[in-house]
Amino acid sequence: MPCEDLKWSEDVRCKDSNSKDIPESAGVYKISVQLKNGKLRSIYVGQADNLKARFLQHLSTSEANPCIKKNVSDFVCYFRYTLVPRQEDRNAIEKHLLKRFSYECNQQNN
Repeated sequence: MPCEDLKWSEDVRCKDSNSKDIPESAGVYKISVQLKNGKLRSIYVGQADNLKARFLQHLSTSEANPCIKKNVSDFVCYFRYTLVPRQEDRNAIEKHLLKRFSYECNQQNN
């Protein structure tokens, strides 16, 4: 699945009450922080079997990534996703995005 063909959702503000706007489907997602000028800067890219569950996990006090935890608690952040049912496609899309862009909250082990 070429990345150019992806259809991304609208930005959903990172608040528990907005979880109703996130599907319980598999996909790839980005978390962005709103800058002072109103523009968004992507800080993390990931994938999940259940986007809604992952959205709520990132908002919880048990969030394991300290960079995401700090940004979500201190700033206005947004969640944007694209539905990708196949695991192989999610892996390829995530890998492509991580190679092409720099996300401050992604921790690479390679």
